Amino acid sequence: MKLTLTRTKQDEVRSLGVLDAHGYTFHTIERPWVPHKYGPGGANRISCVPAGLYRVIPHHSAPFPNTYAIVNPELGVWYQPGDIPRNLQYGRCAILLHIANVVADVVGCIGVGSDVGQINGEPAVLRSKAAMRQLDLMLNRDYHTLEIT
Repeated sequence: MKLTLTRTKQDEVRSLGVLDAHGYTFHTIERPWVPHKYGPGGANRISCVPAGLYRVIPHHSAPFPNTYAIVNPELGVWYQPGDIPRNLQYGRCAILLHIANVVADVVGCIGVGSDVGQINGEPAVLRSKAAMRQLDLMLNRDYHTLEIT
């Protein structure tokens, strides 16, 4: 399945977007774009990832169960830290689609929700746990592609 994430609003604090998954709409929240001074991928832990085409792969860890990682080495995004070539002064890894409501919940990753709104006066994606359960069912722990525009 090909997923499409269209960023709809970006400011110095956050990026909001719409994720289309086979006709089903989710909402996303990310950090703003902050370039890396040595190469592609954006600044580690404080930036969203650059627009482009990514592989989506199932990921599971204790802090982030039943999530998905995105990978495109040409854009400076690898799956695990050991995948980044040692001679590079840039590179990011473990960029996940996961549960998150506000920008503080994402550290370079993409938070997925069912709707947009506010939490304590801050722009947010809502019903994130339900959205990730739905997305996981749709993706069926398989490999897919994601285009970010």
